Amino acid sequence: MISRSSIRYFLNWIVRREEDIGPKVHVEQALRNPGSLPGNWLVAWNIENTGQGPIEIVGGRLPHSQFRAEERELSPRPIVSPGESARLEFEVACDGGPSMTVENAFLILRVNWSKEPWRILARMRVVLDEESTPRAITEMVTTQRIGFSVGRSEN
Repeated sequence: MISRSSIRYFLNWIVRREEDIGPKVHVEQALRNPGSLPGNWLVAWNIENTGQGPIEIVGGRLPHSQFRAEERELSPRPIVSPGESARLEFEVACDGGPSMTVENAFLILRVNWSKEPWRILARMRVVLDEESTPRAITEMVTTQRIGFSVGRSEN
């Protein structure tokens, strides 16, 4: 019979191993300035590589209807070494009123890490101040391997 402590140890080991896999970043809004159109903002984020190995940033988007930027390929693609940061700018549509809060906005980055494609999902809460200027507060950052759930057919 397997003891409960052995099962707990094994489950904790699995969780720790999963946490060790994938790119790790810290995402923080760096600036926000009026964009090229009314209701648009030029928003920049600092993306700090807090993990192991370099991260190549391929592209990104912000899909929320109230804090939105279409998918954009980056050229040149920033390569961020461990302990370093890159600044990414997006022109974001956000024309809400003063004191409005946008919950569950995301900055979704496509990256290459350890020779594999990954997504970095930074979940944010966006607060508009008295002048309707957006301030994005990163609440959580998660990663997922691209293609991890693709089924394979047998011939």
